[in-house]
Amino acid sequence: MMASFIVCFVSLQTALAFTPKNPEIQGVLAELAKESKAKDPAFTEFSAERGKTFYFFEHTDSAEGDKRSCATCHKSDPMLPSKHAVTGKKIDPLSPKVQRDRFTKAAKVEKWFRRNCKWTLERECTSLEKGDFIEFIYSL
Repeated sequence: MMASFIVCFVSLQTALAFTPKNPEIQGVLAELAKESKAKDPAFTEFSAERGKTFYFFEHTDSAEGDKRSCATCHKSDPMLPSKHAVTGKKIDPLSPKVQRDRFTKAAKVEKWFRRNCKWTLERECTSLEKGDFIEFIYSL
């Protein structure tokens, strides 16, 4: 009886620990990898570790002088709800493990990268940054 409980518990923990990438986001990652390889022939794969570094990197805004990072609005734990640093608008958890509809539609992913990268970095994110970011978020 106890052995069955342990097997069920471990199986549940394993299932919860892994969030599979849907086919659409796999397609996005494949396209980002193609772009990254074209820009840098040495590119081999995206990195969750680089994505984590990118997530916490603080950029100083040239006009305002304030420091901005992904964590400014999405918190240091992307699995928690947060709010926008300027508008105060509620932001659902960034992690697809918690918020199942995150990173499911390519157009929506691109829209939010464009908007958030311009606000945070004052430029669009590179294909490498986007791919690394997605890998980091899925690694949580």
